[in-house]
Amino acid sequence: MKIAFYFEASNKDGGFLKHQLTIAEILNNIKFSDIEFKFIASNTIAEKILKNKNFNTVLYKSNWIDKIFNVLYYSKFLIFILKKIKIQNKFETFLRKLDVDIIFFPGASRFSIFCDNINFVSYINEIHHLIRPDLPEYKNSGTSYDFNSREQTIDHCAKKSMNLIVDSNSSKREITKNYRCHEKKVHIIPYFSNLVEQSIKDLEIKNENLKEIINNKTPFYFYPAQFWPHKNHIYILNSLKILKDTFKKEFLFIFCGHRKQNFDFIKKKIIEMKLEKNILILDYITDGEIVKLYQNCKALVMPTLIGHICLPVVEAFYFKVPIFYTKGLLDDEYKEYVNEIDIDDPNDLANALINIKDETIKEKINQAHKYFFENLAKDKLELLYKKLLVNLRNKLNFYK
Repeated sequence: MKIAFYFEASNKDGGFLKHQLTIAEILNNIKFSDIEFKFIASNTIAEKILKNKNFNTVLYKSNWIDKIFNVLYYSKFLIFILKKIKIQNKFETFLRKLDVDIIFFPGASRFSIFCDNINFVSYINEIHHLIRPDLPEYKNSGTSYDFNSREQTIDHCAKKSMNLIVDSNSSKREITKNYRCHEKKVHIIPYFSNLVEQSIKDLEIKNENLKEIINNKTPFYFYPAQFWPHKNHIYILNSLKILKDTFKKEFLFIFCGHRKQNFDFIKKKIIEMKLEKNILILDYITDGEIVKLYQNCKALVMPTLIGHICLPVVEAFYFKVPIFYTKGLLDDEYKEYVNEIDIDDPNDLANALINIKDETIKEKINQAHKYFFENLAKDKLELLYKKLLVNLRNKLNFYK
């Protein structure tokens, strides 16, 4: 059985890059005598990342032909005509030449729509566009975040994939309910971070501001998130304003993540609210510096609108970091290990930070650390991926 893994992340994709890379590493380490993996890079940066890991890699160069097919595939009538005259899209032709039995998409990829006659598996990360279609990132026509593009892609994956992978029970319920996907083909495999359970060789801090904060043991709170509106950085700013004006307390937050759609808005608000001394924004930082941030922060604060579980939570479990997370969002399996905050009320975070109790926090982080090794460690997830591969192989055995 030949399985292709479609790797389409770049260095600016943050958590999505780490998510794809760790799945690729786990699959590459699984040894079945009758399963062969081929890794397909969607761009030269992805190709370099995979080849640095010594993966069996080929490059697929997308071009204008794919863009035309992308448009055509929005129309069922046009798809019917293409099939009738036996015109095959370029991507599927490429897979045919590789003699691929199954292609693995670690996210909801538009290229899954091109897999008319080749079986595929997809990891669906979230469907929050259905809950908050008002958010600007879902209105970027022509991008992967665009509402119509996401909706068509996820609907296609839910119905036509051999198997779906989701991160939690909550995500499984949402997918099966909203896309009428049969629950038997949905596998729950949580996230894993390449920052944990491995030796980060270079822990040197290159950013001078960060170096000063850590060397001086300045207390700070950490929010690793790209600047999308759904990451809700504004909630932290509003809480900081309350802490400063009402409680006369100064808190320092460190944000790190690439400058996406909401960056200019957040920068403007920081200045308007006179919080320049309360926020340090780091753009690109190394894995070693992220580890240092986890090792030295007072807590991870995540008022995100998206994520029944996410990479920073997994990382915080491992590094024994207290977590403040959006109330009612995490899957029930994880709620007892975090401190929930009401993102409709910035006073809630302000009060939580002032009234934090070390005894309660210590108990939670110890339990979370234990939970990590019992459920989220690399060897545990490897077993889940092995189970998935056996399931796929068994399905193919009926006709191959």
